[in-house]
Amino acid sequence: MEKKSLNHIHQRIENNKISDNSSLVIITSLPGSDMGKGTVAAHLLNALEDSNVIKFDGLLNTNCSGRHTARGNDDFGVYEEYNPGRRFGRENYILGGELIKSFIDLYGEGENASFRSYMVNHFLATMGEMFNGLDRPRNLIFEVGGTILDFEVDPFIVPAMKHYKDTLRERCNILLLTKSSFNGYHIKTRDIQSYLTEFGKRLIMPDILLVRDPAEMPLLDDAKRQENELIISNKLEERLGLHFDSNRIITIPFYEKDRIHELGGYLCERLVPLLHKDG
Repeated sequence: MEKKSLNHIHQRIENNKISDNSSLVIITSLPGSDMGKGTVAAHLLNALEDSNVIKFDGLLNTNCSGRHTARGNDDFGVYEEYNPGRRFGRENYILGGELIKSFIDLYGEGENASFRSYMVNHFLATMGEMFNGLDRPRNLIFEVGGTILDFEVDPFIVPAMKHYKDTLRERCNILLLTKSSFNGYHIKTRDIQSYLTEFGKRLIMPDILLVRDPAEMPLLDDAKRQENELIISNKLEERLGLHFDSNRIITIPFYEKDRIHELGGYLCERLVPLLHKDG
């Protein structure tokens, strides 16, 4: 039964591949989960043509409407705020508890089903089925709720990310939303180094760094921003032996809440060209 179940999952994956003309953008964050991933995803939904989104939350339960918070207080609300006229619902949402339950419903009679190998593949199959259900958008955005350090995320989302990098290659971009610190004179990168070390332990690396400026950092002009991005790149090579092109490091100004909408224009200018080099 175990082999039959695994073969069935692999067939589901094969039948629901992300198409050759589609790209995947995976948005993660460290050190915390509430760092603005939903806002970045919402702006990319607006900026990228023929785009749609899937949000993963490792939560085990939700309310009867399928949301873990009220409309307007979760990322569906953020998606809708920056994409007027569009609505997002269950077809855009993977909940950890429902993913496990759907596995049990499909393969509950299997014996000796190991969590990691089965759930990784069941997740990949589910993602592919949802991609098809969303009419196979040219740009699929996948927002990872929580962080890769979370117990409900790490065991199967990280291997899934590796799978997408191996199979989609340049059509898959992993974004890490993180932050720098400031000593009153210079940008500090020690935290960024530690976050990338955690990625490295999992044998994976982000393709693009989105580095938020701390609130206390003064507003920077373009030249100073480029200088800070080069400092981050050099420090990663010096301290970690990691070559990370400064062109793929985007420092993000600290936007007060009443100015957060300005992030959309900034991402259009700096991030979108990295996702679609061919324009």
